[in-house]
Amino acid sequence: MSKLHKQRILDPAGELRKFEDDLAKMKVGPKADGTAEPGQVRSRMLDKNFALDVSGFKFNQWSALLEETQTIENAMDPTFWSDQVGKIIGHNKAGGRGDIIVVRKLSTGLYAQLSILEISVGYVRVQLVRGAEPEQVEVPEESPLSTRWNIGTRTHEVIRKTDNAVLQGGFQTKPAAIAWIADHMKAMAA
Repeated sequence: MSKLHKQRILDPAGELRKFEDDLAKMKVGPKADGTAEPGQVRSRMLDKNFALDVSGFKFNQWSALLEETQTIENAMDPTFWSDQVGKIIGHNKAGGRGDIIVVRKLSTGLYAQLSILEISVGYVRVQLVRGAEPEQVEVPEESPLSTRWNIGTRTHEVIRKTDNAVLQGGFQTKPAAIAWIADHMKAMAA
């Protein structure tokens, strides 16, 4: 048996409750007229950010790139992957169960591997197998500089808070941009 199966002891009644709760959550969302109640709009994985990474004999590995506003908590929601169900089931001999989804978020350095436990129309239940996210550093509030993510170049930029002018750009990670701010502030103080 794999480590994954040894770690989890199944409770049929508990699993049924969890399944019913997930189904109830899936009913929450935009209304038929396109409006939504506050807090009901759910994040979804976009097709442009989801692709088959490695096709195996029995199982596949998928690659997913999270947008700036999406988190690993969004990715753990069964409805997050609902638009990708057709791709996952269509490319797999086992119907998608057992596949791995490798999730990355370039702006924070997040890396996670999710195992697909259950899949059907409208939901994909996943379990976190492994994950890492570098410690996030923040710019002090009193600093006149800040960072922002440039979607076009997919890099971080250092901006002046007063007029949003870009002082330096091209940083691949936020900690690198913050380190530049610290060095710049030391040089200005000297």
